[in-house]
Amino acid sequence: MPKNWLKDVIIIVVISAALAAPFSVGTTRAATLEEVRAQINDRNAEIRKLEIQIDTYQKELKTINKTSKNLQSEIARLETTRKKLATGIKVTEQEILKTDLTIEELALQIGDKNETLERRRAAMAESLRRWREMEELSPVEIMLGYDRFSDLWTELSALAAFQRNLEQDITLVSKLKDDLEATRQATESERHRLTVLKGRLADQRQIAVQNQSTKDELLKQTKNQESNYKKLLVTTLERKAAFEKELFSLESQLRIFVDFNKLPPAGQGVLKWPLENIFITQNFGKTVDAKRLYASGTHNGVDFRASIGTPVFAAAAGTVKGTGDTDTACRGASYGKWVLIEHTNGLSTLYGHLSLIKAIIGRSVAVGEVIGYSGQTGYSTGPHLHFTVAATQGVRVDNYNFKSCAGAKIRMPLADPSAYLDPLIYL
Repeated sequence: MPKNWLKDVIIIVVISAALAAPFSVGTTRAATLEEVRAQINDRNAEIRKLEIQIDTYQKELKTINKTSKNLQSEIARLETTRKKLATGIKVTEQEILKTDLTIEELALQIGDKNETLERRRAAMAESLRRWREMEELSPVEIMLGYDRFSDLWTELSALAAFQRNLEQDITLVSKLKDDLEATRQATESERHRLTVLKGRLADQRQIAVQNQSTKDELLKQTKNQESNYKKLLVTTLERKAAFEKELFSLESQLRIFVDFNKLPPAGQGVLKWPLENIFITQNFGKTVDAKRLYASGTHNGVDFRASIGTPVFAAAAGTVKGTGDTDTACRGASYGKWVLIEHTNGLSTLYGHLSLIKAIIGRSVAVGEVIGYSGQTGYSTGPHLHFTVAATQGVRVDNYNFKSCAGAKIRMPLADPSAYLDPLIYL
């Protein structure tokens, strides 16, 4: 046996033990990571500042909504909404910058892990090469190579230590590969988030443009005169009342049989909440407001407080059976922009007064998927989401003629009155 055999084994053990220690990147790479993380912290601080501004605007809107309905308060509401939407756009822009930086940080981490992994693999390859050299010696050759048994025992102990360190390296390499895969998955997740944020930014800008158009149109119609605004309100209420009478008559004529045994049992969890934050402003059924606002005397859904531009989620997985905008044919009389989703459990859900529709007819949607943004289209005394639950058997989407809207054909969902269900028994 070569005399330097023991020395080589000890060197390998020392190298293996050194590689088992946490890998430290070079000064340049560490500085780059530190710089990126500092920029991420700056973006987070800016986002927090902007979110405080949004909260301030939201409080202002609540105060405005409590004041009497007049032209001045309506313009103030639209202007404050404009500021809130503009600030929301800035938040999304900062989120996009932050996500870009996070992807950059993950890329640097992947580079570090790849470098560490390659170094460990190289060390293991060298260790295995030397291991094979030692295995070529027979036990007799090993024993004859020593004059004293203590020298043999020392070498065997070193060999055992080398084997243990080699096993540790194999384990560490396996862990490194797992960490690397987790980092790559995190990168893909951030890239998906980036795509979502860019889509949200485009939506927010479109809603902001619509809000400005609404304000401009209001000033044009009223010529900034309170008396003209009052006349506009009276005309809208008269159209709404006439529309409601026709709507109630049409729905009463449907006479669709509904087998309630085919509906899911009442209980929480059948449907998820369509908004992130829930505040009910009007319940289902024969409420005080329903008796005042609807010819049927019954409110066919639940109203949730939601400022313009709030994401609206699908309450369950299903298929988009219809979308539309009643304002295009009869402004201020019905749901405005709406989405109808049919679910596999026998229920259908309707989302009304949206500012922007994202759902596409015929497409499948997942529970929690954004299908639109809340608004104040159709007949609405303030921004909110109207949410209806109905037995699918009793719902029909079609074009209906309304004399109250100059005989216009309006595409919208109607249901047999008995098909409407209280959403709160399923949410």
